[in-house]
Amino acid sequence: MNIKRNFWIILVLLFNLLTGCRSAPQRDFSDRDLLIDEQAMPENWEFLESAASKELFRVGELSGARISFQAKNSPYYIVRGGEDIYRYSSSFRAAWRYKAISKSHLTPNIAGEVWSKPDEIEFVSPWADRQVIVCQERESKLWGEFSGYRNVCEYLAQYDEFLISFIITTSVEGQQYITMDEVEKIIEEVDQKVGAYLNPNP
Repeated sequence: MNIKRNFWIILVLLFNLLTGCRSAPQRDFSDRDLLIDEQAMPENWEFLESAASKELFRVGELSGARISFQAKNSPYYIVRGGEDIYRYSSSFRAAWRYKAISKSHLTPNIAGEVWSKPDEIEFVSPWADRQVIVCQERESKLWGEFSGYRNVCEYLAQYDEFLISFIITTSVEGQQYITMDEVEKIIEEVDQKVGAYLNPNP
């Protein structure tokens, strides 16, 4: 009996060690507080919707929130951008999820499409534990039977127990809806907003 009990105690301790036994601290702000707003977007973009969700990736998030925007002058519904925030029980779990997603960005998908780091963006967060900025040209269904290509860029970063993703369509079939300089400024806004809440007294 003691051997069996000791086995389970050791198993629990080992699990806690591997998954990060130190829980995330209590926060006096909500996930939604960390989101950017329409003021962070260029004038030709507008607010679309926002929501709080606990089922964003369904791989252990405690909570989450999202906000999305769309280009005002595009005939395509896919010209959108948005920020997703995922909160985990520990920074270890957030780091694990970050590594899994960032690794997938380095692997071509079934269509052979790959992500690559844009030369135009040099931003490095002073607050994030880990970050990556990548873009991809992908084939997308646009309207009816028409299929075309769009360029998509994403900022993925881990801040303590939070995983932040900002992703946006920059162009469709060569028609540009946002410049890379504007994308970089939005990423800076995302970073400053999260950094201000997590580091109120730098």
